[in-house]
Amino acid sequence: MSEPLGIGLRALVVDDEQPIRDLMRTVLELEGWEVHEAEDGPQALALARAERPHGVVLDVMMPGVDGFDVLGALRKTEYGRAMAIVMLTAKTRPTDILRGTRLGADLYVTKPFDPNHVAERLAFHALRRSPGARTEGSSAVRPGRRRPPRGARAEPTS
Repeated sequence: MSEPLGIGLRALVVDDEQPIRDLMRTVLELEGWEVHEAEDGPQALALARAERPHGVVLDVMMPGVDGFDVLGALRKTEYGRAMAIVMLTAKTRPTDILRGTRLGADLYVTKPFDPNHVAERLAFHALRRSPGARTEGSSAVRPGRRRPPRGARAEPTS
């Protein structure tokens, strides 16, 4: 069995629907993430500032401050630029996807979705953005780690 992907990482799940937050919390915690939740944009921005998560799962359609506004605000901060941000939304129009991409989303996932896929991609992007985030001794491939030269033997793993 492989090591959980989120050990040593903090996540923020932002969605106005409690069942979505519960589902993502469960999946992320099973992968070793420390999970925080927000139900709206202002709460998300406050928690992101206080907790400095490595990854954010962000809904777009929320009352008041929507996910696009949260994404834009986060990407304007130094700590927000270091976060992996996965947009999770029912908005499927190409213009919405393009807007999320232009604002700096690492991934744009439409509902219905596979929560395990979201968790895996969040871990990938979090490790890519913050290679030092994992605890020492991790068996996961870390971003920035180079492949062995052609013809070199890979080190055996335990």
